[in-house]
Order: sequence, then structure tokens, then C-alpha cells
Amino acid sequence: TSVPPYDGALGDDSVKLTSHTKNTGKSNCVKVTSSWPSDGERGVAADLSHVVIHFDECVKASSDTLLRLVANPHVHGDGVSNDLELRLRSTLDLPGRTLVFPLDASKPVGNNRMMTMHLDGGPVVSCTSEVPICALKATFYTAESMPRVARIDLVADRWLRTSFDLPVEAADQPAFTVKIRPVPGGEKTSMKTETIELPLQKSRHMFLEPDHGVGQGADGVSGNTMRCAYLLNPPAEKPQACENHHIMEVDLCAH
Repeated sequence: TSVPPYDGALGDDSVKLTSHTKNTGKSNCVKVTSSWPSDGERGVAADLSHVVIHFDECVKASSDTLLRLVANPHVHGDGVSNDLELRLRSTLDLPGRTLVFPLDASKPVGNNRMMTMHLDGGPVVSCTSEVPICALKATFYTAESMPRVARIDLVADRWLRTSFDLPVEAADQPAFTVKIRPVPGGEKTSMKTETIELPLQKSRHMFLEPDHGVGQGADGVSGNTMRCAYLLNPPAEKPQACENHHIMEVDLCAH
């Protein structure tokens, strides 16, 4: 025999249970649920000590798993790091849902930096289905301070180019202090050491060019992404000037 369905009223002490259809579909990758620093985070401490990544399920990793931190801009000197390769703190707490990557305290990331992170090296996969993690690419920004000189270059024996780690504007009376010393044993040995001030101006060598590293499709064809680049010899056909506010320069031949 069978019990006929009952469509009548429920009693006072009855609770109606709703039947949910079970989702049997499986994701083709393990998702990142959160990270520290999080994507888009600003004001991250210059002496950041750890990067932490959480997943929506258990994952397996190895001692070959790397977290790459790519810094922009690169800074030369000042005791800070540029691009970093971080290894797991330990694999003893794996498998698990969290990966922890410590930073070397002697190599701080520094202020005024944009840091992009992505996983590389040994694979990170699901504990159960062995599917890989979804692509991870997150960007965070360290705390801002006063603009600093990232590097100084003499370009083509004429242009003294200065790159800053933050956007800057030329002041009403911008000046770049240059100390000139005679070369030992040279023709000007008798020349005295002099200090001169030269006007620091925004570069006249910034032009738009295709960014071949961005916007490529599966067929390898570049999109229309452009970047503002320092070019002594801009394109002959319709060069488009631009400004990135990070590069200033002095024309030494004009003084």
C-alpha cells in the first residue's frame, strides 16, 4: 500500500520542511576567500611581516610553492626590497585552508609601493578532487610617505633623469642640486669642486606606446592597451605625448 499525499492544514506544533535540490556541480578550481593584505588594500605597513591566503576548501601545497611579490616602482638603495619570492612558513600545518608566507624582516617592502602578488612554483590543489586553485592575482599598496627619489640616470650623456616613487609636480622654482668634482688625473684636475642648482622639469620624453604585456588574447594578439613610457626616439608617426608624474629631468646641455 502507499500513503496518499496530505495537502491539508498543519497542526500548531508542526514545522514544514522545504526540500532543497542538492547542487552536485563541482567547481573547476579552489577559490580564494580572503587574503591579507586584501586585494586593493591601502596603507599596508612598510614592514609587513606575513602574507596570508585563505581558501574555500582544504588545499595541499609543498615547500616549492612560491608567492611572488612584484614591486612598483623599483627602488635602488634605502635598504628596501623590490621583487620577492616568498616560501611557506611551514608545511607541517598542511593540508589546510590557509597558506602563510613570512617576509624577511631585513628586507622590508617599504613605503609608497604598489605590490602585486601571485602564486607560482609548486602547485596548490584541492585535498579531495586535486583541482588547482583559481588564478590568484591581488594588488595592495603600502603606506604613503613623502616622495622619495627611486633612481637617477644620466641618459644619452645629456639628460639627468630622476624617477620618484610617488607622483610629483614641479614647484614654482624647482631646482636639482648637482655637485661637480674634478676627475683625479684628468685634464680639469685644478678645477674646484662646485655645487650648482639646475631647474628640475617634467620630462619631455614621455610618449604613449603599446603595452605588449597587457591585453593579449588566447591567440597572442595584443589589444589596444597603451602605456606612458620614456622614449628618447618616439614613434615617427603621430607621437602622443603623455605624463606619468613620476619622472623629472634636467637638460645638462642647456646650462
